[in-house]
Amino acid sequence: MSTFNDNITFKERIMIKTRTYYSISHVLGAAQLARLAENIERTYDGKWSDELFHEHRAYVTGSILLSASFLEATINEVFADADDNSNTVKHLNPEVRVLMANMWRLGVHRSAAFSILNKFKLALVFAGKPLMDSGPPYEQVLHLIKLRNALVPL
Repeated sequence: MSTFNDNITFKERIMIKTRTYYSISHVLGAAQLARLAENIERTYDGKWSDELFHEHRAYVTGSILLSASFLEATINEVFADADDNSNTVKHLNPEVRVLMANMWRLGVHRSAAFSILNKFKLALVFAGKPLMDSGPPYEQVLHLIKLRNALVPL
């Protein structure tokens, strides 16, 4: 028979952290909405309807907005992971992780001066990689962001 000692004190704490990566939800949502828009286009019988027009517009607009949100969430998640020293960025040089973590703590993600593309450029600079400032995929992302901005005027 065992007895319980009332004098036992636990001084260690266990912390469980979890993060939701919204980038994944955004890109999956964008793809789903694009498929729904494509289905309307493929099955269109030539008969105009306000309901169909607005449904198609909602799918296309939603896909554009979620695509841009995916890009911003992705780069924000990389900076946040660097700040948490997460396993997802363990392949990065420790000095790069520290630089990214410091920028994250300084609020780079909250500053309008740092657009989505500028955040990606910062990450490339910190990693000592060449900047992508022309050609694909840079130009496609630039056009996507311009389109998103036209749909959501400031």
